[in-house]
Amino acid sequence: PYYGAMMIKLKDVDSAVGGLIYSTADILRAAFKCIGAKPGIKTISSVIVMHKDDEQLIFTDPSTVQKPSAEQLVDIAANAISFANMMNMNSLGAFLTYSTNNSGKGENPDLVREAVKIATETGLNV
Repeated sequence: PYYGAMMIKLKDVDSAVGGLIYSTADILRAAFKCIGAKPGIKTISSVIVMHKDDEQLIFTDPSTVQKPSAEQLVDIAANAISFANMMNMNSLGAFLTYSTNNSGKGENPDLVREAVKIATETGLNV
């Protein structure tokens, strides 16, 4: 994975695909060390683009941060929205949890509620 990451860093290629031989952790580790984060990015995250018929959807999760704070969840959502804008896609974000309409109580739903509050206060399109 380091060879591919260095090729991206040196602009020899635009992208690389991995995962067949190396784990996600190996690929991300190489990317962090060789490429690093874009300036201004506080929380590194990843996205998945799903194409279905004429629709494109972006999914992101905090896979690079094992136990994100509410602020980090907002950063992750902002990164995904920024990526959507860069790809000329409509960008309306949403936070998902196992709780709907305050039906669930506990650390995870409360964390997502706090993230939604912060995102709304900062003007993030969610």
